Amino acid sequence: MAVAAQNISTASFRINALDIAPRYSGFILALANTVAVAMSMTAPLVTSAVVYEGNREQWQTMFYVVAALSLAGGVAFMCLAKAKLQDWACDHQDDIKVGDDKTLTGAFIGHDGNGHTGNHVDQLTHEARQHNPAEKV
Repeated sequence: MAVAAQNISTASFRINALDIAPRYSGFILALANTVAVAMSMTAPLVTSAVVYEGNREQWQTMFYVVAALSLAGGVAFMCLAKAKLQDWACDHQDDIKVGDDKTLTGAFIGHDGNGHTGNHVDQLTHEARQHNPAEKV
């Protein structure tokens, strides 16, 4: 059960990097992984400070410490995480205007609101240029 919960949380924060900045998701994940590894290096120190005799009560305390840290991280993610493409992650010189209220971004990979999903950037760009061939933002 604990491994399933951990895998669910891992999937959520990893996919979030693709949501907020597809172009920079590799860097974001590398930075997050670096911070996570740096924090996990303190685990043996904390464990040895809490579990110095190795009895059941000390291990239960350690379990509660880990559970509290996991819960705090999950609550912080739920409250603070956004799934909106960030402005700083867009290269606006590649944007193509499609109609009155739609813009196809050069960094776009995903769903464009017209039923197109996946890595269909070339097809969408072609359709956008056919719809409005002269206008480029």
